[in-house]
Amino acid sequence: MADQQVQRWTLLRYPDYGRLWLGHGLSLLGGHMSTLALPLLVLDQTGSATAAGLVGTVRMLAYLVSSLPAGALADRLPRRAVLVLADAVRAAVMLAVGVALWSGSPPPMVLLIGAGVVDTVVSAVAGPAGTATLRHLVPAADLARAVALDTGRGLALGLIGPLLGGVLYQLAPALPFLLDAVTYGFSLVLILAIRRDLGGGRSDGATLRSDIVDGVRFVARSRFIVFYMVWAALMNFATAGITFGLVVVIGPADAAGLGAAMTVLALGGIAGTAIAPRLSGWDQQTLVRLSTASSVLVGVVITLVPHPVVIVACIAARSLLAPAAGIHFNARVFALVADAMTARVQSTMYLIGGAFYPFATLVSGWLCEWRSPSFAFAVFTVLLGGVMALTLLPSLQAQAVTPPRSC
Repeated sequence: MADQQVQRWTLLRYPDYGRLWLGHGLSLLGGHMSTLALPLLVLDQTGSATAAGLVGTVRMLAYLVSSLPAGALADRLPRRAVLVLADAVRAAVMLAVGVALWSGSPPPMVLLIGAGVVDTVVSAVAGPAGTATLRHLVPAADLARAVALDTGRGLALGLIGPLLGGVLYQLAPALPFLLDAVTYGFSLVLILAIRRDLGGGRSDGATLRSDIVDGVRFVARSRFIVFYMVWAALMNFATAGITFGLVVVIGPADAAGLGAAMTVLALGGIAGTAIAPRLSGWDQQTLVRLSTASSVLVGVVITLVPHPVVIVACIAARSLLAPAAGIHFNARVFALVADAMTARVQSTMYLIGGAFYPFATLVSGWLCEWRSPSFAFAVFTVLLGGVMALTLLPSLQAQAVTPPRSC
């Protein structure tokens, strides 16, 4: 395992990949800080938890609506230009919010929500564009390790960013936004320093609509991708609902304990990405079944023993297997999808895989309030059991391993 960890980090010996990895890491760090600070700012201004929650809801809806055209644009336009423009726009938006707060003139709520929407929509384009550049920066044999390294970075920054954002917001509300703008600026400079061509940019006369249709059609014809995306959508919904149940169990009375619990869960995910390379020789269907089975086992245990310590331990343990299936899948997608369609396929997968995610906390909260957290855990466990049954059907197993047909 230590040798695999070293091999993964040696990917940074590729200078252009190192620049992309560091640039995206900086922008992710800043993004996590402002994502936490924005609803806190709305809460401070309005005193309404509903208004603060609306920020996240609107951003999620904006992402879902924009994901398909965003992927098409990321393939149509030169990817270097997409990434540079995205960093410039996001830096300008966050700088405007930060300067307004620093000057003592906080923007009205509608402008704050608008800033969040702009940041989300631009990120929806930059995300698949950045992912699609990987094949241009590392050899094909190293793509799986690159995906694992990127995944680990995202999990680590998801742990650090909100904590740092909260501390900075306590010092001065403008600081998370100003620092976010600075991270986008550094990312922009690093992207410009990349020497290799990053792909994208076509002049075949196709319309944006036809580009979107081609991407959706490719995914729809790929039985392997469709199977995995449906599985991911149901798993994301159920596991997000269970995680929110943990929030209800601990409650706001022990905010410090809840923060510690979320930290442990994040560390479990990071550990899972470290283990993932050791499972690279396993086939996708085996990883899917093991990940699903472990989730079912977690659901059964926490339904019977809904104690915070047990819930945290079980979810963290389940996180050791979860990343392997995703990393293995994304690496295989790179091998199956042509470069010119990578971003469109990625954005379509994000849309399908996250289709139910926005409703997980709503359903979980309602079940907890209507009955109890244990009842909510039981409902999500039954759903996970159904997903497990699907992974065992011979017809679906065949679909999971059939390569996609090109459009």
